[in-house]
Amino acid sequence: MSDGFIRTAGRRPRTPFATAMTVSCLLLACAAKEAPQGVERLDGVTVVTGGPGTGTDMRSVMFKGWVSYRDNGRVVPLSNVTFTRYEKLDEAPTILAILVDNDGRFEAELFLVTTVTGHRKVKRGTTVVLDSPGCSSMELQVNDDWRPRTLELACEFR
Repeated sequence: MSDGFIRTAGRRPRTPFATAMTVSCLLLACAAKEAPQGVERLDGVTVVTGGPGTGTDMRSVMFKGWVSYRDNGRVVPLSNVTFTRYEKLDEAPTILAILVDNDGRFEAELFLVTTVTGHRKVKRGTTVVLDSPGCSSMELQVNDDWRPRTLELACEFR
C-alpha cells in the first residue's frame, strides 16, 4: 500500500508534487542556458536582452568645471569651447551641447555605461575632447569620480 511518498535511498521522502517541481525547475534552468541572446540598440547603446545575467546599465555623472587659458600670467575664462565625446574608436564622435558662460563655467549630465555579466559589473568612463579657436585641444577621461575643476587650455593665438 502506498502512502503517497516517493522513497529515495538515504533521503527523506518526497511527494509526487515536490518531485515534479524539482524536475520542472531543472528543465527551465537548462532551457535558460541554451536560450539564444537577443541584441537591441537603444539610443546608441547596445543592450544584450538574453542570456544569463548579461546587459548594460546607464549611470550619470555631473560633468562640470571652468575653462580658462593664461594670457601674460593672468587667468582668462574661455566661453567659446566645443566639447566632443568619443565613445568607441569605430563610432563617430558626438558633439555635446554644453554651454559655457562668460566666466568659463560649464555643467552637464553625462551618461556612462555599466556592462553587467553575471555578477560582474564593469563601469566604463568616456573620453571628452575640448576645443577652442586658437587653442590646443585637451583630452579628458570622465568617470564616476569626476570632480569640478579648472581646465586650462594652452592658447598661442589669442
